[in-house]
Amino acid sequence: MIYVRESHVERMGKIQDVSYEILNVLEFNSTRKRQSVVCRYPDGRLVLYCKGADTVIYERLVGGSDDLKKVTREHLENFGSAGLRTLCLAYKDLAPDVYESWNEKFIQAKSSLRDRERKLDEAGFAVNVTLSFG
Repeated sequence: MIYVRESHVERMGKIQDVSYEILNVLEFNSTRKRQSVVCRYPDGRLVLYCKGADTVIYERLVGGSDDLKKVTREHLENFGSAGLRTLCLAYKDLAPDVYESWNEKFIQAKSSLRDRERKLDEAGFAVNVTLSFG
């Protein structure tokens, strides 16, 4: 279990400690070009967080938030022009039944003796199909 200190603007800057349970870690590799974790909040909500190169994250974003995407793209281009490297962070809320089904496949892939990396990549692709940011 890890602890994260958060400041919530909607709560007038109140700072609180929140514990998150990390259920799964999908490591970075050259095929996926991103790293993901599945966390369980204290209220039971399941969230997949994914970080990676802007091109990899952007191609997995759900529709909507076009203004936010445009402004973010402009910022990323400015940072790149300045020689800075960037990563994007996106998330996806997971329904418990979707998570349980995916987690079974992920556990099988992790314990596989044959084609382990390929199976892990496939499991990673399956859960990172549509993401959000904002």
